[in-house]
Amino acid sequence: MTKHQLRHAAALAKISMLTGVAAAACNGVVNEPTAKESSALIASQQIAVPAYFSDWSDLLPNVPPANVIVMNPNNGPASGYATQLADAHAKGARVLGYVYTKWANTKPNPLHGGAFDRTVAAVNADIDQYYSLYPSLDGIFEDESTGGSDCAHASSYYQLTYDHIKSAHASATVIINPGTTVDTCYLNATSIAVTFESTFLTYKNNWSGTGRAWETPANAARIWHIVHTADSSQWSEALDLSRQRNAGYVYVTSLNETENTFGSLPSYFGSEAANVNAFNAASGGGGAGPTALSRWRGSNDGVNNFYSFQFSQPFTWYRVYIDSDQSAATGFATAGIGADYLIENGSLYVHGAAGWNWTSLGSSGQTTTANSTAWTISRASIGQTAFPNTDSLAFEAETSGGPIQTTASYQHVYSASSGSIAGYFAENDAANVYYQANFAVAHTFKHVFIDTDMNAATGYVFGGIGADYMIENDQLYQHAGGGWNWTLIASTPATGGTTGTKSWTVPRATIGETGSGQLANVVFHGSGGPAEYTAPVYRHVYTQ
Repeated sequence: MTKHQLRHAAALAKISMLTGVAAAACNGVVNEPTAKESSALIASQQIAVPAYFSDWSDLLPNVPPANVIVMNPNNGPASGYATQLADAHAKGARVLGYVYTKWANTKPNPLHGGAFDRTVAAVNADIDQYYSLYPSLDGIFEDESTGGSDCAHASSYYQLTYDHIKSAHASATVIINPGTTVDTCYLNATSIAVTFESTFLTYKNNWSGTGRAWETPANAARIWHIVHTADSSQWSEALDLSRQRNAGYVYVTSLNETENTFGSLPSYFGSEAANVNAFNAASGGGGAGPTALSRWRGSNDGVNNFYSFQFSQPFTWYRVYIDSDQSAATGFATAGIGADYLIENGSLYVHGAAGWNWTSLGSSGQTTTANSTAWTISRASIGQTAFPNTDSLAFEAETSGGPIQTTASYQHVYSASSGSIAGYFAENDAANVYYQANFAVAHTFKHVFIDTDMNAATGYVFGGIGADYMIENDQLYQHAGGGWNWTLIASTPATGGTTGTKSWTVPRATIGETGSGQLANVVFHGSGGPAEYTAPVYRHVYTQ
């Protein structure tokens, strides 16, 4: 259904998971990856809100855990939501734009004129208009989608819209809403699927596990349940049920289909958000990954990929799962991705047959300290030599005989392979943001432009972003309005010489980026002396 039929919208955010216990252990020297039998449990959950209303003043104070918001200006793209988008980004939420697909033209809908007119071209036109109006939009929600075992439309319709979105916006989140189960064939064509949308009584009394074999704890980050017609005595039970059913994203409302189901928040929304926050705190997930792992990253230069994370206690095995085709339906399923490659301690593997089945490709170049581990592999070894490109990653650590700690899925957005600035990235821990880039020539001014509200129309417009902050050499500035107008707010001494690798450390609080699941667009730039150079936009997806 669509907005006029009082239907719903979409969701995204990061879900942390604790996976089970190792079924078989290695002796500490890894020749073959350890056989793993997962008994994962959801460690956190987030609320995804179908915000089919323009006043978000009661919604944004509940971010987190309401970290994903679907905006629907006019049953599709329309102007007038720039302020809401900027305010949501400032709080750390992701915002997706609503489009309807009319069940891939499979049935007429009198509320849309009764015609079979929602072609792929029409949907793609709506998508393009959204991004034209809101360049910092975080993705697209596709309502009225087909589902079940209708794999023909998964490939002939939704794969095409997915590819259209991803070709221009590699880090975009794509969500489909059949409101019911989907076959795994749909997982190639979406990031998240709404696999339940109905009343609380249906959710409680008529739940069916048929068609839900893939809806495991490991795939919670791809599952969203929407429960409506839940009164004040029922909403907490609906949340409990959603966790038992592996829904990493949830929305519960008291409104029903005889009214505008998503035209406002339920009166108990503040309590709903508090319940989810309490669940995350109790489980230790917090929405950003197990507390033992932090500061995970994937980055690259023109030849190699680099992976690393930090930990607060030693482990026996350290792993990186790499989903090079970004399809959860292929490879080894974990943390909502389908890993085509695995790094475990000092070895790199490629996935083979279904399940825990890996073939060694050789060494992975691991370096481990008392509280961190890092790897270097050639890009060619996993077939990733192109630009632009994106991999989905998950990081994992395990102690023999103890629980496995697995992060939420993380996107490695590749930096450019050529140009006078390369190998650039941003990463963070709970306290700081770390920026790094390799300057091949001795620019007089080395800049990092940082768009914290993800709004290209605010701040200093440069390089495809609207920079709210700027690092220039050893100083941090905040944009003061107008053009080149900056206020000095802190010193940020850079490491490194006139050329080569330069690094900066900025306290997160200084740039207002203290929440979980936040995003920032970053542009590295050099001027003065050699020819001026501006690197492509890099998206920093905050981790724990």
